[in-house]
Amino acid sequence: MLSSFSLNDFYYTFPTNRILILDCCPSPYISPVAPDSSPGDEFGGSISLYEDTLVVGARYDDDIGTDSGSAHIFVRTGETWNWVSKLLAPEGETEDYFAFSTGMYNGTVAVGSMSGEIHVYSDYK
Repeated sequence: MLSSFSLNDFYYTFPTNRILILDCCPSPYISPVAPDSSPGDEFGGSISLYEDTLVVGARYDDDIGTDSGSAHIFVRTGETWNWVSKLLAPEGETEDYFAFSTGMYNGTVAVGSMSGEIHVYSDYK
């Protein structure tokens, strides 16, 4: 059981804001997509996985201000990754780069920003 993936364990593409996760048969590639992603969000810049929950960072998302960032939560049911929620920094602002880093363990999500702040969430659904 892995608590997170390194960049070598998956393939992501920023122009399309999609990530491809190598998984077991019968469907080797899984591609979760955030419902509101835009080109340039860098969706997939950070990824963490624990059991059937996936956290995907988009540090250049602009919801709170330019490059404020966001993290998306997906839960796997069978072979399908379902989008559950979007996390934003509580005091987010322009150029926070929230979700520059992500971590996940046993139902707790940690999301870091470029400033060194770390936000911890245990109720994200």
